[in-house]
Amino acid sequence: MGCRSSYSCRIRHDHQIRAPLNFAPSPRAEAPTSVWRLIAASQAAPPNHHHAHGRPQPDERKGVIDRAASVLFSFSVRRPRMTLGEIAQTAALPPSTVRRLLVQLSEGGLIQQDPQSGHYSLSLRFVQLGAVALETVDIVRLSQPILQELSFETKEAAFLGQLEPQGVVYLSVCQPSVPIRVSTRAGEVRPAHVTSIGKKLLAFLPEHEFHEWLESHPLEATTGHALTTPGELIADLEQIRERGYGINYQESSMEFASVAAPVRDHNRDVIAAVAVSGPVYRIDQTDIPGLGSAAVEAAKQLSARLGNVAATA
Repeated sequence: MGCRSSYSCRIRHDHQIRAPLNFAPSPRAEAPTSVWRLIAASQAAPPNHHHAHGRPQPDERKGVIDRAASVLFSFSVRRPRMTLGEIAQTAALPPSTVRRLLVQLSEGGLIQQDPQSGHYSLSLRFVQLGAVALETVDIVRLSQPILQELSFETKEAAFLGQLEPQGVVYLSVCQPSVPIRVSTRAGEVRPAHVTSIGKKLLAFLPEHEFHEWLESHPLEATTGHALTTPGELIADLEQIRERGYGINYQESSMEFASVAAPVRDHNRDVIAAVAVSGPVYRIDQTDIPGLGSAAVEAAKQLSARLGNVAATA
C-alpha cells in the first residue's frame, strides 16, 4: 500500500499540475529573463488600450500574463501534448499570439517542444514548483496516516480532494495492496458533477456560489449514469446533505464506484473531502453504507486535526 501526494515522485506526470494548486516559484528561485519580459509586457498598456471614455475593452484588459496562463492551463491529463493549433483552440487565442507566447515560455524553461513531432508540452520545471506548493499545504501532510488507515480498513483506494474552478483536484491518493486499482493520481482534475468528492463539496457551497458554478460548468455525460440536468444534480445534492456522504456509482466510469465525506476546518467550513473508491465488482450497492461510514469517520479525524472541535465530540 502506498500514498502519493508529492509531484517529485511522479516526474513523468508533470503535465497534471494545474492552476488550482496555485504554483509559485520558491523565493530563492531566479526567474528567467523571458519570464520577466512577460511580466513587463503585461504591465505596459498597448497604444489603443483605452477607449475615448477611458474604459479598457475586455480583450484589451486581458494582459500577457493572463494569455500565458491560458496557454499553460490548456494542457491536461487527457491532452498532455498538443500542436500550436490545438493550443490556440483550447486557449481561445490567435495562433500568432500563441506562437509568440510559446517562444517566450520555452526560453523560460516552462514549455518544451518535441523536435520530431513538433508537439508542445509542459516542462519538468513544474515538478519542482508543484512539490514546493504541496509542501505548504498542511492538510496533505495531516491526511497521510488517515488515508493509509482508511485504505487499509476498506482495502480500497483512499483520496483527499478539493473543489476548484477547473473541477475536483486530487491532492493525495493512497492505494491498497490489490491487483486492480483506481488509476487516479495526485494532481489530476476531474469533473465535479460525476465524482463523489465533487458532489459532496458542491452540496456545501453557498446557494449563490452553486448557481454560479452551475452556469459555468456544463453537465456532460461521462456514462449513462451521470447526472446531466440541474434538477437531477440538485436532487442528488439534497440527498447527500441528508445522508452525510456523496456517492458516485458508475457515474464517472462504468467500472468504478466511490463515496466521499466532508472535511471541515477550525471554522467548521467544508474545505475538502475524503473518499474511498474501487471497482464495482468489489463494491456492490449494499457495500456503500459501510464505506460511507468509514469515509465519514476518516473525514472527522482529519477535521479534528485541522482544529475542528466539533469533530472530536
